[in-house]
Amino acid sequence: MSERHAPIPTPMPGPNDFQGVRIDARGLRCPLPVLRLRKVALPLAPGTALELIADDPAAKKDVPLFCAEMGWACTTIADGHWRVVR
Repeated sequence: MSERHAPIPTPMPGPNDFQGVRIDARGLRCPLPVLRLRKVALPLAPGTALELIADDPAAKKDVPLFCAEMGWACTTIADGHWRVVR
């Protein structure tokens, strides 16, 4: 008779698990985090993943809105930390 084991949980990817392009915009005030994201992302191939870290409170609203306007996927990982797929 076979034993039933509980499935081993797969950890969710965390901020330190990312292997793509990381943009550190801490200390920059809006619109600079969004402009930095745009400058780095546009030359990259569609489907490329990026992470943006920004500490300007306005970025919480500006980053997701900018990504939506560009047609890019944007996921909030943590406060001031986003994963973007161009």
